[in-house]
Amino acid sequence: MNYKEANKLINASIALVAERFEEVFPDAFVKVKTLKPEEYENANPCMYSWYMAVVRGMCEFSFSPMYGQTEEEHLDNDWSCVDRFVADLQETDDFPKFLIEHVKIKP
Repeated sequence: MNYKEANKLINASIALVAERFEEVFPDAFVKVKTLKPEEYENANPCMYSWYMAVVRGMCEFSFSPMYGQTEEEHLDNDWSCVDRFVADLQETDDFPKFLIEHVKIKP
């Protein structure tokens, strides 16, 4: 898998992440979707901020060492680590735990 294919795969998986966020944290996108001023004022923006930090980490391929490129992959410019990450992301039963453990969040 080359870098361009890895980017396409990550971009496609962001929809899955958004869907899972809405399942687990139903109020995560309230501030983004509501048109009601009072609902906007009372919504908690923290989960949306965390969602954006996760997406940024994924787009930068900022993963835990478990999903980093091996030395051989690095030398071959092979980005199969992204494929492994996305496959495990799709299969995980504990979505928040997986993200916390495997996506680096930058301040």
